[in-house]
Amino acid sequence: MIAENPDWQEHIQLIHDSINIVNLIAVERLHKDDDELLIRGIGARLFNDYSTAWSLLFSGFYQVSLMVQRDIFECGLLLTKFALDRPSIQRWKDVDPENREQKEEFQPREIRKLIKETTGIPITHRTNIDYMYHLLCELGVHPTHVGINSMLGRGVGKNRLLKVGPMVDKQKFKICLMDFTRISAMAADSLVGAFGIQTIEPELHPTYIALRQSSLQWFSKHGTFPGEIPKK
Repeated sequence: MIAENPDWQEHIQLIHDSINIVNLIAVERLHKDDDELLIRGIGARLFNDYSTAWSLLFSGFYQVSLMVQRDIFECGLLLTKFALDRPSIQRWKDVDPENREQKEEFQPREIRKLIKETTGIPITHRTNIDYMYHLLCELGVHPTHVGINSMLGRGVGKNRLLKVGPMVDKQKFKICLMDFTRISAMAADSLVGAFGIQTIEPELHPTYIALRQSSLQWFSKHGTFPGEIPKK
């Protein structure tokens, strides 16, 4: 199925390159201080998430793969916040689990708001990054009608089949693979931003630059995050 679709091979290559940079800068490198150790920890979580989401996707468990992909997305958002607001790392470490106000700053919706403000996107407009998050919630994490409906087989009325266990569906696989590619590239880039490219050894710069260039080419060809949640 993959051999018949050259574009899919592009998706897989970018996922591979994203995992590779995460491994190089978060797993194999030594940290210089406690902040870098914390970021390495998030990077290790990303590496595990990538591997798990990949295995589930290629095993036909699309919905469960999307659950893990949302964790990748949330890690990417948090790393982006650290890149934009370095002192927030210490505030994050100091958060009192019982203090709702302190925790609020690091909620995904607040981080998405920060990203939109920093990048100049109007706060009043729902953006692609919001849609991606809601898509992962609708299809992967929460038992919504949209999510359950998407897992049903093709057909109409009583002829629709309930799919249990691994499901090989070319269209669903393609959609999940493309979203995984988008999320993987975004999170890997956010990890580099959280460390700061200036703190990463020069010999690793060409690998990151190559990932950055291939990501830009991929997004230019295949589009950014989806614009709306599917209705059917």
